[in-house]
Order: sequence, then C-alpha cells, then structure tokens
Amino acid sequence: MKVLFLQIFITLLSIFSLSQEKILLVDGFLHIGNGETINQSLIGIENGKIIFVKNALTSNYNSSEWDTIIHLKGKQIYPGFVAPNNILGLTEIDALRASRDFDEVGDFNPNVRAQIAFNVESDVLSTVKTNGILLCQPTPRGGLISGSSAVMKTEGWNWEDATVVAEDGIHVNWPGTHQWWSKKEDFEKNYLNKKQKIASFFKQALAYSNGKQKDKDIRFEAMKNCFNGTKRVYFHAHRIQQILDIIDFVNEYKIAFPVIVGGYDAHLVAKRLINEKIPVMLLRVHSLPFYAEDDPELPYKL
Repeated sequence: MKVLFLQIFITLLSIFSLSQEKILLVDGFLHIGNGETINQSLIGIENGKIIFVKNALTSNYNSSEWDTIIHLKGKQIYPGFVAPNNILGLTEIDALRASRDFDEVGDFNPNVRAQIAFNVESDVLSTVKTNGILLCQPTPRGGLISGSSAVMKTEGWNWEDATVVAEDGIHVNWPGTHQWWSKKEDFEKNYLNKKQKIASFFKQALAYSNGKQKDKDIRFEAMKNCFNGTKRVYFHAHRIQQILDIIDFVNEYKIAFPVIVGGYDAHLVAKRLINEKIPVMLLRVHSLPFYAEDDPELPYKL
C-alpha cells in the first residue's frame, strides 16, 4: 500500500492555510480520527479550512468548482496532532539564554503571554511539523504562577497569523510535597508557606476582579477571566496531597475550569476527580514510572 508521508500532507495543509483557493483532495485512504476510515475519499478545503469529507465512490464533484485538484491515488491521510504543555516556539537553543523565552523572573507572572513570544521561524517547529504536529500549546515555566499559554499553529507568517487561541489558561506550579522531609519546619517552609502564597495571591486577584479599580494591575487583570469562567487554570502537580489540596482550592475559589497537569497519583482519587469534574492532562503514557515500587505499566494504565 502506498503511503503519503505526514510531512507531505502537512506541507499541503501549510499551503492551504496561507491560500484563499478552493482545493480538493481525491482518492486518498483517509483515517478520519474517530476509528473510521474511507478507502477513497474526497476532502474539500476552502480558505484553509476543511469544509467536507465524503466518500468518492458515492459522491461526485464538478472540476470547474475547484481551483486545484490533487489526486492522491490511495495514499494515506491522517489528522494533524496536537501537542499540549510544551515550550515549542519559546526556545531554540537551550545553551543560549537569549533564545529561552519560557521562564520569567519572579513567582507570580500571570500577565506573561506565550502567544507574543512564539517564534514561528523556529527550526524546532519545522521538525515537529514534519512529524504530524499541526497545533501546539506553548506554555511558560517557572515561579508559582508562570503565565498564560496559547494554542498556536506550527505554520504561519508571524505569531498573529499562527494564533488559534490567544490565552487559553493560566498555569500554576503547585509546590511539591517531598516525602523525605523529616523536620516539620522544612515541610512548612517548602510546601505550606508556598501554598499560602498562592492562596493569598488568588484571594487578592478575586477581590480585584469583583471590584472597580481606578489603577490597573496587569497581574490581576490577567486573572480576571479565571474567576468568570472563560479561562482555564492549569495546576501542575503529581502527588496525592497536592491533588487533594488543589481540589479544595478549586472549590474555595470557585474556579470553573480547572485542569491538573501531570496527576501521577490521580488514580488514587479518580472517583473524586470525576465527581468534581476536574480533568487531568497526563504526561507521556509510555514513560517509566516515577518510583521503583510502582507498577511498571502505571503511566499507561493511568
């Protein structure tokens, strides 16, 4: 069976996204993405968007209605992939500080926006694009609140052209709970104090969003939509105590769209997460477990 390599199809989509033409793909073996396939497909694209998917055996088309018709002759077509929670477009060379735009100074930076730092000319983007990733979620790192992620195309003239969702959510790096701390004061310093800092900041941000301020604070302005239900709040956490504390935190501040990123121990409180309607964004499911005593297949079973 002939195979249409992903990079060829992605290149076509890149052209389509920059074109106002009407383009028709004919007779490709299409993997729709929901488990179904079409042996001979028709895919209509107009102004860079797919407008229909049909079976070529049961549907006719008028050649004069299309600017370009591409006959794929049974080659395989797949939907593009989405890569969330990464620093694509925010870094180029790790050893070069000037090319790392994902980590700002300070603990609270909700006003930092990955969208405007996104570099569409990154060579890294070209690499992932040829492996089928057409959308990504560049995400700031560092601090307790690192900033706002965006949903971006891996192809575009500039960051404005590549933007799909400008600010999809604020990212909170929940402090870690390390098992080997033997002293109570160490636990309070490294976990309880940082948790209190996050709570204090959210309390101020909530008060700011509910009031009418003459002087604007760009950090609290960035938090407003987290409380009115139009922006997600991503909590990066793994351990069971972190997850339980996040659940209580979400309920206290009435956060409408929370997401736990990582959630290694989420299976221990799966029913509660379901009842609270808190989704979990997993990391690599084919990775090894964190701890030697864990089930070797735990990340995949998650």
